[in-house]
Amino acid sequence: NKKIMQRTYSPMLKVFGTRRVYTRGFAAVPARYDMLTPFEFDSSKSLKLAKKEAEERVTTLNSGIRVVSQETCTYMSAIGAIVEAGSAYEVSQCGSRGAAVMSEGLAWSGSLKRDQRQMLHEADLLGGYLHCNTQREQILYCIDLLRENIAPGMELLAESVLMPDVAQFDNVKEAIAFSRSTRSQDQIVRDLILTAAYGPNSPLGASLINPHVTVSDFLRYRGTLYSPDRIVICGTGVEHDQLVQYTENFFEPFLPPQANLTKEYQVQYTPDAVLLHGEMPDVPGKAIDKEDKVRIALALELPCGWHNLNTIAILSLVQTLLGGGDSFSAGGPGKGMYSRLYTDVLNYNSWIDAAEAFVHVHNTSSLLGISAMSNPNHATALIDRVCTALQQIARTQVTAQELQRAKNMLKCNVLSQLESRLILFEDLARQYATFGHRQPVTDMLQAIDAVSAADVQNLVANLMLKPPAFAAHGPDLSHLPSLSAIASNLSLS
Repeated sequence: NKKIMQRTYSPMLKVFGTRRVYTRGFAAVPARYDMLTPFEFDSSKSLKLAKKEAEERVTTLNSGIRVVSQETCTYMSAIGAIVEAGSAYEVSQCGSRGAAVMSEGLAWSGSLKRDQRQMLHEADLLGGYLHCNTQREQILYCIDLLRENIAPGMELLAESVLMPDVAQFDNVKEAIAFSRSTRSQDQIVRDLILTAAYGPNSPLGASLINPHVTVSDFLRYRGTLYSPDRIVICGTGVEHDQLVQYTENFFEPFLPPQANLTKEYQVQYTPDAVLLHGEMPDVPGKAIDKEDKVRIALALELPCGWHNLNTIAILSLVQTLLGGGDSFSAGGPGKGMYSRLYTDVLNYNSWIDAAEAFVHVHNTSSLLGISAMSNPNHATALIDRVCTALQQIARTQVTAQELQRAKNMLKCNVLSQLESRLILFEDLARQYATFGHRQPVTDMLQAIDAVSAADVQNLVANLMLKPPAFAAHGPDLSHLPSLSAIASNLSLS
């Protein structure tokens, strides 16, 4: 029993001299050397050299594919690939829709070398957790597994990225259609607000899912965008030279030639209102609220993206200041109970079920918005409360205490998330794919600390100079005001 209990401890390994312990919370249990082979540790190494080995390393192979890694000295490793082939590039460079999300569906669903059952069985034997996620600009493949199984894990990864089983196309398309029908109301509105902001045929506004996508569309999309110069192989908890060798063995022989297409796309903010009539979705695993609700989202555009670190720091701080969540949140440290949408909106309006700030950041354009929910007959008053929350920040500077609290919370979120191996892996992969390098964490923290109350006020005031985008979903949308009325309500004049 004692041996089984020790296996449940976190795989994070701390090294104190030559003694190794597993840690979880405040408990420390000596490692069982019969469970795992301990790492070799040279106590003569200086701390400076040890820190240097933990820094990220990058190698660009002859094919153009980039290999990035960071050593974490744990028994678990996260390896994966990120491809700059999101739906925005599909729309702008292939002229199709739906193929990008099909890549996510076909990931880990078998390959040309083995079927889905064999692939999943072998992943289980490796102690692997499989994941794939499609976004507007990138597709991320990931496998989290025991460090000793990196070689077979890289083989599975290469097959999933470069050799998906197209015979599963129709089955996957049906599964994606089903998952779309089980989306929450908040997820539906978050997609609609992008369509409202950029238009239904734009790279950022087009729907991710297309029921009419064909195998030919999918193959043309992959042949165009799955180019070596758009792929980054990333690993955390892995030796860099080892990762480079496995990439050369399992990826390079099957890579298509470089397409050398631009990694930019044109997008224009064209604010509109998108209303979708529909019944309250039944979300698996959640209690069904029989009462009909209307969910709205109001967003403003910032004409810059990831590459403007200082401006994005202000935008993120505004989101933290607004905060919000559900009316029945349990609270507790770090839950944002002192944020504006809690103290000024949710606490004083019991009829509002939810109010939460959100941001969408892309390469050249970003959105700041608020999503909220209430009964349909309160829809006009709900929009009024949302507009007032934004106006208050634009008209009056936040207090020094409120600003410092938001800074502390934002920095805490950044640092605490980077303690996760999987989040560290994703951050490393996405930054190299987006910037070509990794922004030091200290730069992010300094950018947050440099934000003043005037910066926050000026940013929101400038955003409100342009009309907002608006989206709503629910069975009864008859109580919603027009977009011109919403824009007038939001105006600072």
